[in-house]
Formats: sequence, structure tokens, C-alpha cells
Amino acid sequence: MIKNEIIGFHTIESILKNTPERAILLTTTNKNKRLKHLIKIAINNNIKVNVIKSKLKRILFNQSFYQNAILTCKPFQYVDFNQQITKKMNLILILDRIQDSQNLGKICRSALCFGVNLIIIPKNNSVKITSIVEQIAVGSLSIIPITQVINITETINKLKKIGFFIIGTETNTHISSYKYTFSNKTALIIGNEELGIRLLIRKTCDQIITIPMRKHNINLNAADATTILLYEINRKYHQKM
Repeated sequence: MIKNEIIGFHTIESILKNTPERAILLTTTNKNKRLKHLIKIAINNNIKVNVIKSKLKRILFNQSFYQNAILTCKPFQYVDFNQQITKKMNLILILDRIQDSQNLGKICRSALCFGVNLIIIPKNNSVKITSIVEQIAVGSLSIIPITQVINITETINKLKKIGFFIIGTETNTHISSYKYTFSNKTALIIGNEELGIRLLIRKTCDQIITIPMRKHNINLNAADATTILLYEINRKYHQKM
């Protein structure tokens, strides 16, 4: 069985609480209340716990680890797209070929904060959900559903059929995200860090918008741009209420 090793208190806590079926073994000390809290959650969910006396030190994906807890668990589970679109949703995030784990983790965290109902990523040419991504996402991946699809264009067409308005993002447009009125059912597309949205996918968009900036010779990274746009969509949704 393929196993992941997860670090970070909040990420471990979220998995233990929200997706305990993934958890296999919690290895930790019991030197403080936070760690005893993790142990209690694990035991309540019938998850094996290994409590050690010495300080837990481990090198995990090139980072020194001193938080005294590691969760061994099954790999992240993607949801089925066709099952998800039967549910009530009003905000979907489509990530077109994001390559950086840091960006993906931060994007997932922002997506949860601003009420995204589903994140869609392509099966090919995209970073996957790894232990690094889970740590950076700080537990959000145990709550927000993520699906992998083979064909983004076909997926967009399915979303259009159920009433979603498709919004693309790029720098070379005059339509400001600050002035734009978002649909009650919006699917926002964020493109590759260097190349942006693929031309074929761009053609499926109902509208292309941009984030107005004072300095036009630099670009925001994908995670920062996503956070700003999701905030703006969220703010305008609340104005309608």
C-alpha cells in the first residue's frame, strides 16, 4: 500500500477529524496539550497511536521537523466529477496546469476560506496532491473536494449546461475584476504560472477578466492572483445578499 507521511498540527488534526478513514498511524510524543489532543482524536476514531518518549526528529521533504507528530495515512482521495455536479454549487475553481506545489497548497487554502465548492485539476500536466501540498494547505484538503479530469474543455461544457458562467483570467484585457459583476454560478479558471490559460480553454470562457495593478511590468503568482479574485467574487456575492 502506498502511504503518505503528513506533518503539521492543523493538517493532521483536520485529517483525523474530517477524513479519519485515511489515517493509519499517528506517531507522536505527549508532552503538551496540543499533542494529547491529537492522540485523543486518533483514539476516538480507532486509529493506531505510537507514543514515544524522546523528541521526534525527522527529515521530511527537505524540511527539518520538530513538531513531534507524524501521521502516516493513505494517499489523498479525489472525488468523482460527475457525482459532484449533482450537488448544489455556486463557485468552482478550475486550475489549468498549475506546476508548483506551493502554489497549489496556497490556492486550496484560499479556496476553502472563500467558499469554493469544488476544485478541478487536469490529470495530466499538473501537480498532484502530495504531502507537501497537504501541509501547505493546512488542513483544507480534508474539507474541500478536489477532482481530476482528463479533458478540461469537456468539463467546462458540462458546467455550462448546468448554468455555470466561465471566467478566465489574464493580464492583457481591460475588463477589471473590481468592476465586473459575477454570476451566481461562477467557475473561475486560473492558468499555468508561466503560460497562463491554454488557448483552447480560453475560447470556452464567457468572459476574460484581469486584476488591475499599478505596476504593469510584473505579474502576481498564481496563488496570490487566485486569492484576490476569490475575495472579490466572495465580496460581491455578499453584496447581493
